[in-house]
Amino acid sequence: MSRAASQEWTITLIDPS
Repeated sequence: MSRAASQEWTITLIDPS
């Protein structure tokens, strides 16, 4: 995964809105 993808996944896991 790229860094951008990892950041998106982190946000999704922490705050899935």
